Amino acid sequence: MSDYEFKLDDKDFKKKMKLIQIGFPALTGIMLGKLGMRLMAKVKVLTPVDTGLLRRSWFLSKPIITPKDASIEIKNNVQYAMSQEYGAKGKEGRFMLRKGFEETSSQASKILEAEVQAFINKIGGGK
Repeated sequence: MSDYEFKLDDKDFKKKMKLIQIGFPALTGIMLGKLGMRLMAKVKVLTPVDTGLLRRSWFLSKPIITPKDASIEIKNNVQYAMSQEYGAKGKEGRFMLRKGFEETSSQASKILEAEVQAFINKIGGGK
């Protein structure tokens, strides 16, 4: 006989599993949205301003969640956005999207960890 005892209240377990099944896709969308908004804020700050059109034209797609993957896209439909990003005609690129992505990526783990911990706490299994 072990000194440890593990009891599982079947009703409570089923309730928590249902909350996870329902809540996790929503949590994924929320996390993608938060990371996307953070990325967009950084990209906007890094975007050069002449008329302001390029900076105002950044937008996010809705989160795309599949059983195997999850993503969100940041887009800009201004014709000269790519030449500002990568450079053209002897002008060096600004790399506002790449730099914004790198900065956001470096913080992503911390942001996602906090969101997952809040989710666990909400269903009653956290610290």
